Amino acid sequence: MARYIEQLNECTDPADADWVWIVDNSAGATDKDRRLSLSRIAKLGVANSLPLVYGPGTTLTISSGTITVTGSYHLVDTEGAAATDDLTTIEGGVAGQILYLRTANSGRDVTLKSGAGLLLGSDVLLNGSGDVVQLIRINSTTWAKVSHSDN
Repeated sequence: MARYIEQLNECTDPADADWVWIVDNSAGATDKDRRLSLSRIAKLGVANSLPLVYGPGTTLTISSGTITVTGSYHLVDTEGAAATDDLTTIEGGVAGQILYLRTANSGRDVTLKSGAGLLLGSDVLLNGSGDVVQLIRINSTTWAKVSHSDN
């Protein structure tokens, strides 16, 4: 059966970001044929040598301890270019979304503070250009740490 991407639209609403509709329009395709599991999507990508890219990483500046994500990869800067800043709240995103955060400037330290909306185990310090934290949105109000590299 021939499978192809029927439609790929640029999404401007963060709730709709990072989704691609894949449709099987081959003759005799059933609803079961049209459903693609994550493993089938991964196989489609591998078979066509498509890399998984999260974008160029736009910069978000902390404002009163908060950032609002608009994609899956962001650089985070301190409010007013302060030497240090605490990130206590991450708004935006949808349940199941993966998020990667780095510091925008290795001379300015960003500390993700573990709390009700950020389940980190302990605070996470991003103070070098290679420091990365990976989070997953587990519900409408909470991000949980998946991993953290301190480089």
